[in-house]
Amino acid sequence: DRLASHWARRLLERGVSRGARVVIGLDNGAAMVAAYFGAMRVGAVAVPVLAGARSDRLPAVVADCTPEAAIVDPALAGSAIGQAALGAVSNVIVHDDVPGESVASGDSDVSLGAEGRTDRDLAAIIYTSGSTGEPRGVMLSHRNFVTNARAIVDYLGLTAADRVMCVLPFSYVYGLSLLHTHVMVGGSLVIENRSAFPNVVLSGMAAHRVTGFAGVPSTFALMLKRSNLDQTALPTLRYVTQAGGAMSPARIDEWLARGPKAAFYVMYGATEGAARLTYLPPDQLHARRGSIGRPVDGVQLR
Repeated sequence: DRLASHWARRLLERGVSRGARVVIGLDNGAAMVAAYFGAMRVGAVAVPVLAGARSDRLPAVVADCTPEAAIVDPALAGSAIGQAALGAVSNVIVHDDVPGESVASGDSDVSLGAEGRTDRDLAAIIYTSGSTGEPRGVMLSHRNFVTNARAIVDYLGLTAADRVMCVLPFSYVYGLSLLHTHVMVGGSLVIENRSAFPNVVLSGMAAHRVTGFAGVPSTFALMLKRSNLDQTALPTLRYVTQAGGAMSPARIDEWLARGPKAAFYVMYGATEGAARLTYLPPDQLHARRGSIGRPVDGVQLR
């Protein structure tokens, strides 16, 4: 909370106004979370993008949403792509310029830019995957995020005791929903940015006694083919969620046979829906093979 207020003050000092777009190109971590909430705290609109030198969508994002500020990591700022794209942004803050240790104690209780705001104001612009065309910037309000997070918290039964292993980037709406839901209930996120090394992920899950895990089909394929899944004990894991594209029933069966004994939720989501739209109750996995399940609270399907 204090670090989010610190980022908010830095943005205000640079003249970032209410409704302004703030691009955030940082890896999952405390700084990214604080910058994300800090932008919202001044009434600005957070625009998370992939971090690092390979953030090839940055030029299109900057041209599309015309941000007033950008908070990026050194690799992105120093890359050819970053330098070309960020030249059009008046305020560029490199993460190393604002270390967490410099946060002042007076930043802990501020409420900035809140006057006249409503839950219908824009909270963020999240870019789609571009699977059917060019990525589009989806405009999501605070109400969009809060309503969907409440629905997810309800069907997963999340509490402050929950810890989720997070390998999905927060620039992706599925990953972002893990942040929203666990912050909402006072739970915890275990962040692992080395998802290409599934044994590292499994070790982290065991060491931190996680209760939840979220992945897309490629996540599960990697863990089934290139990890010590069969030999890893995860006694605290109570649920697993899968979205981000269809996963074959055969692969789900393989996970259930070889993976941890935890409830498995098949889900369907869309960036335009602020994340998740449906879930299939685990006890109906076999009776309704291939189904995306029932709508979450507040959602109608046709």
